[in-house]
Amino acid sequence: MSQSRKPGPITAESVFGTVASSASTGSKRMWPGQAAVVQQLLAELKADLRIRAEEGEQWAAFSNTVLAQMERLTAAREAADGVAWSDPASDDRKRTLIKQVIATPVLLGLAAKTLYSALTSEQQSIAGEKLLHFHRRLVG
Repeated sequence: MSQSRKPGPITAESVFGTVASSASTGSKRMWPGQAAVVQQLLAELKADLRIRAEEGEQWAAFSNTVLAQMERLTAAREAADGVAWSDPASDDRKRTLIKQVIATPVLLGLAAKTLYSALTSEQQSIAGEKLLHFHRRLVG
């Protein structure tokens, strides 16, 4: 006989990961310096996919989407510091922040799909797994 459990309260940690809990205790967040990490991951992906001049426009669109979404996600994580997660009065703000987190894989997935369609069949065979899980390296 299984007992149903009530969902736990929404916390900064449950939405934004352990980074949020360390930020609330006063330690520095990793996100302000994260741009260099994201740039490095993009450079590795570009090299792995052997992006040529012919795919330059699609690559630029993909990488710009990644960088813009990471900036939005960073802003959402920083805004989470100002939310009283235990206060029901801040539910609208919590929903807005959560939507930003949820949107990340969707937006990056659409950008990856557009890039993928511009690649050669050889590049697509490499890109399949790499693009499928790329966003996890960014938000994990």
